[in-house]
Amino acid sequence: MLTYFIQDICKLARFAPMLGSSDKMKKIDPRAIRTRALLESALDRLLRQGSFDDVTIQHITDEATVNRATFYAHFHDKYHLYDALVEDHSRSLIESRLPSDARLEKATIRVLALAICENLTRFHSACRIAKSQTEPRAHACIKRIVRDILLGWLQAIPAGQDSDPALPPAPLVASLATGTLFAAAWEWSERHATEPAETFIDAAFPLLLQPFGEWIAAAAPSEVG
Repeated sequence: MLTYFIQDICKLARFAPMLGSSDKMKKIDPRAIRTRALLESALDRLLRQGSFDDVTIQHITDEATVNRATFYAHFHDKYHLYDALVEDHSRSLIESRLPSDARLEKATIRVLALAICENLTRFHSACRIAKSQTEPRAHACIKRIVRDILLGWLQAIPAGQDSDPALPPAPLVASLATGTLFAAAWEWSERHATEPAETFIDAAFPLLLQPFGEWIAAAAPSEVG
């Protein structure tokens, strides 16, 4: 279920980057954070009861005990709210599986691949939704999160493109690697979920490393200090 990440109010600060449109805001209004959490939690509950197609803005506001004006102060429509819900759930799950000092190395790439598998499994089993409309949005969200993580790892490598201009650009590598990792996780979740994800990912692992190329070697000095 998607609600597990909403229950601890202290974790709601991760909504903050999405809230303000003005760079002049010194800090986020805690009431806005709570309202967004209420709306996301309301949609979560509704999705576990029925399909996304059947959910209306009125259903969401009634479930969250807020009015429509409040809803539109935070989200454009139910798709925008859905994107925020999936973003928070996916990022929370994936980042919780990675070590706090994660960097580009084979072990963390494997952990990331398995986290994507787990995320897809939870997404497909959490609620009854119209896949034709919502699944592509969820997948795009997951890919953005994975790409952000990979790009951060690549850009943190001291011996990167500054010392080896022959290395392909980090943003390109992050994009290609994201596509490869997600494709493998999707293949497992759709066609091979009867076998452990670890078995499938380990068998595919040489292919998953290919987009990183020489970046793996460039990261090696940081692995050994």
